[in-house]
Amino acid sequence: QTREPNLVYSTQGPFDTRLAFSFEGVYKPVGFKGIMIHSKMPQSGSVCDLAPAEFRTAKDEAQVAQFLSFLNAECTLQHESKKSDFKQYYQSVEGNPIVMIKGQCTVEASLREVVNFLSPTNDKEFADTMKVADTMFTGGRLMDTLDPKHKIFYATFKLPKPVYDRDFVWEEFNTMLDESSAIVMGQAVEHPDCPERKGMLDYVRAEITTSGYHLKALDDKTCYLSYLVQVNPKGWIPPMIVNLMSADQATNVKRIRNHFAAKRKQ
Repeated sequence: QTREPNLVYSTQGPFDTRLAFSFEGVYKPVGFKGIMIHSKMPQSGSVCDLAPAEFRTAKDEAQVAQFLSFLNAECTLQHESKKSDFKQYYQSVEGNPIVMIKGQCTVEASLREVVNFLSPTNDKEFADTMKVADTMFTGGRLMDTLDPKHKIFYATFKLPKPVYDRDFVWEEFNTMLDESSAIVMGQAVEHPDCPERKGMLDYVRAEITTSGYHLKALDDKTCYLSYLVQVNPKGWIPPMIVNLMSADQATNVKRIRNHFAAKRKQ
């Protein structure tokens, strides 16, 4: 039996997907195979306007506490810029051969500006943010908006040949911690509309162990940005190679700093 499709919304994201239709409650973009949209709730405004306790679960509390403990843990300085306050660190985590990477620097933009930049609410904003922050990003989209502080994203990343490219699905939690600090953090999840693909030429589904940004306002026009990441790329890549490849992730904060510096000159 054939059902008439229901128009859900029109959008134009990084994959130039313009129409989505609903069949049996599942949203599928026209002409886009392998990834489906399931966007329950449009979002506007800023998480900066929400109280820290709003839309914050016990699970969130545990993840924030763990993230902050890693962020403040003793780590090894790997690189320190002579031209700016950028610093790059790594730290070993017990029981995991893959190190955790940390990058930190001052950004000449308000905490609100940077939080909003790191809190995309649609496909275009997500692509724009990721293209700035991560040079390996090749595409992706917002899969679900669960509430004003929780979203699920899908993204693909290009790795050096002959390594297969990777894709990720993660739930992101963005919140103010108090009036002068915020956190944007992600953790791997599964999503029914984005199953792992098993073909020979498909992406390898990697896993975010820990990933996120911590922001601290220094004044009305500057903030201190920290990025912490530990990723399991899965597949056959030896941990030593993973650690070498992931070191560049610390420079995400520099790219974000440069993005706002360029905006100021416009």
